[in-house]
Amino acid sequence: KRLGPCRVVEGAMASAGAPNHHPAALLRAALMYNQISLEEGYQSVDEDADGRISLTDLVNSCNTLDLGVGEEAVRAYHREMDTNGDGFVDYEEWMAAMRNPEGLEEVLRSRGLDSAGEALTTATTMAPQDMINTIAASLAYNKLSTDEGYDAFDVDQDGKVSLDDLRQAIATLDLDLSPEDVFAEMRGQANGFIDRGVWSQMIQQADADKVLRSRGVEALESGSEAPSTQAPVGLQAALNHVAAALRFNTLDLEQGFEAFDVDQDGMLSLEDLRTAVHTLQLQVHEEDVATVHRAMGPGADGLCGLEGWKRLLETADGSELLRSRGVYLEAEEGAQAPIAGGPDGTPPEQVRRAADVVAAALAYNGLSPAEGYDSFDVDQDGGVSLGDLTKSAEMLQLDLTAGDLAALHAHLA
Repeated sequence: KRLGPCRVVEGAMASAGAPNHHPAALLRAALMYNQISLEEGYQSVDEDADGRISLTDLVNSCNTLDLGVGEEAVRAYHREMDTNGDGFVDYEEWMAAMRNPEGLEEVLRSRGLDSAGEALTTATTMAPQDMINTIAASLAYNKLSTDEGYDAFDVDQDGKVSLDDLRQAIATLDLDLSPEDVFAEMRGQANGFIDRGVWSQMIQQADADKVLRSRGVEALESGSEAPSTQAPVGLQAALNHVAAALRFNTLDLEQGFEAFDVDQDGMLSLEDLRTAVHTLQLQVHEEDVATVHRAMGPGADGLCGLEGWKRLLETADGSELLRSRGVYLEAEEGAQAPIAGGPDGTPPEQVRRAADVVAAALAYNGLSPAEGYDSFDVDQDGGVSLGDLTKSAEMLQLDLTAGDLAALHAHLA
C-alpha cells in the first residue's frame, strides 16, 4: 500500500505537538489509521525495495506521512531500530521496534481515535499468550482441529495463512484481536505467511479452556455428547479404553500407533491423540488424553515415538471394558466377527460419509472396487495403509480430512 498522511484532523499529525511523542508511536499510529499492517508498512517504508530500510527511506516516509518529526529525531530513531549496527533496519528489527511502541495509545487519543480505533487499541494491550488462547478457543468452540483451523484461516485456500487471511478470519469470527499483533506473535515471515508448524505448536500449547470458561461455555460443554465431557478416569483406565479400541478394530500396537498418528509424521502429538479419540468415539476425558500424552514421554517438541506408545499400551487391558459392553472377541468358531468402528457394531457417520466419497471417486473414474484397491495401494505392497489412503485422497482431491481418512482406515483394517 502507498503511504499517506494520517487524516484524523487535517494537519493534526504535523501540528499537535508531535515533538512530545516518540517517532515510533507516531509512525505506528499513522500506519494504523491508514489500515496498513506492520508487514505492509515495512514494504512501503522500504522505498527503494531493496529489502531493508535505510535512513533515507525512513526520512522520506516520515515526511510523506506528515508526522512533523525533525530529521535529527528520525536519524536517532533509525539508529535505535538498527540493533545490529549495519546501517539498515531489517524486517525483524522493524517488527521488534514497531509492534507496540511506548506512547501509542496516547498518540491515538490525541488524534481523536478513541472511537475509530477502539478495537485496535484494546487489542494492542492484550497479552501475547491471551491472543493465541483466544484463537485456540475459537477453534475448539467450532470443533476444529489445529490443522483444520489452519485451513479455515487460509481464507483464499492457497495453502498458506497470510495477513489478509488472518484479517478476514478474525473479522468473520468476530474476535477482538489485532491481526497485525497476532501475525507478529506467530512469527509471520517476511514473505507474508504464518508457517503451519509454528501455528500448530502455538495452538497446541494454548489454553483454550481458560477463554471458554471466561465466556460461560462450560455449561454448553457439560451438556455435549463429545467424549471430552466424560469425567476423568485416570491414566490406566484411559489406556484401557485405547487398548479396547485397538483390540475391537483388530489393530496391533504398531498399527494402532499408525492409526493414531493422524498427520502421518511418524510421531504422536497431543493433537493426534485428541483427533483419534474423537474419531474413534472413545469415552475419554480431555484431561486423560493429556495425561496419556505426558506419560508417553514427549520430547521438547511435544512429540512421542512408537516406543513410548508401546511401553504404555503393553500395560493396558481392554478386554474387560469390551465385555462390559457386550463385546466378546473370543467368540466360538464360526461366529460373525464384529464390525470395526464402534462397540455397538455400527460404523460412525464419519466413516459412512468417507466411504461414500471414495466410492463416488471410483465410480467417476470407472474403476471397480478391486481396481480401486489396486489404485489406492500407492506403494504397491499389496495392502492399503493409512499413508496410501492419505496420498490417494490428496491426488484425487477428495473432500476428506485427516480425521475422516483415519476413521475409514481404522474401520477397514
